[in-house]
Amino acid sequence: MTSILARVRGAFAPPGVTAALEISATHVSVATVEWERAGPRLTHHARRPLPDGALTPHLTSDNIRDRDAVVAAVRNVLDQLPKRPAQVGLAVPDSVAKVSFVQLEQVPARRADLHRLVAWQVKKAVPFRMEEAQMAYTSGAPHGERGRQFVVTLVRRDIVQAYESVCADAGVHAGVVDLTSFNLINTVLTAPTDDDADWLFMYLAPEYCTLAILRGEHLIFFRNRPASEDAMLTDLVYQTAMYYEDHLARNGARGLTRSVLVDATSAAAQGTSAPSADGGRIRRMLEERLHTRVNDVWSDPGLRWGTEIAPSMISSLAAPVGLLLRGRVATH
Repeated sequence: MTSILARVRGAFAPPGVTAALEISATHVSVATVEWERAGPRLTHHARRPLPDGALTPHLTSDNIRDRDAVVAAVRNVLDQLPKRPAQVGLAVPDSVAKVSFVQLEQVPARRADLHRLVAWQVKKAVPFRMEEAQMAYTSGAPHGERGRQFVVTLVRRDIVQAYESVCADAGVHAGVVDLTSFNLINTVLTAPTDDDADWLFMYLAPEYCTLAILRGEHLIFFRNRPASEDAMLTDLVYQTAMYYEDHLARNGARGLTRSVLVDATSAAAQGTSAPSADGGRIRRMLEERLHTRVNDVWSDPGLRWGTEIAPSMISSLAAPVGLLLRGRVATH
């Protein structure tokens, strides 16, 4: 059964999944990846913009507004691959899901007991009935001597099914469904890094922004907010950094060792290859606020994107790539 997989690092893409899609408010993209001796390599890709208003990501209301347009875009990008896949992975907007953290002092031995406990813990934080929800959770950072933090993702079941049915109408089965930012993070994690260090991830989409803090590969903070003005964004990033210092930082640790930005608001991310002055300005504002360098997703991971791909186009390919690279780590 297809589910939202609330995990930042997991198994490699399921058997049969050789291509992955991203469906967003602005575009549909597809990517295929090969893992070679030197690391992962993007082999094929395609992108199709969506008409304004065709898809509106939301937690509690219908997302697909122009079904024919979205189905046509999915079909178009799949037709550009050398071989049409029967099954794909699917990355959907962060704002369709509620991401929560549950800290357990002791983890139940039986999976059924753990499931009931996690569901009970998050029930009050969900703006829809649990009976309507599709829930997934993954083991996160250690908590105390014997406990564990769990990252929990809930999405309304009918919303997931709407995305799956769009794929089905385009002639392909969505074998796994996951959030865009989780798989952007997967892409970053392909690069060798300090496994235990804390770092900041930022994703800017035209309609929302997501901020996440990771401890190595474990997600310890996640916040999704509607799109805002640049000044408000930098304030939100600063508030997140201060929250980290006050509540999440460990004694003796180095703090946030790096910051990674994926900017999908640039002109290139919307379908052109022109460089984005706004993207550079936002990055400089964030660097001034954080007092540290902010890396780009195309310069941070160990993935070979290919010289034919404009760096600013990678923001619409990194999520499907990350979905295909789940659990794979570069060693070069």
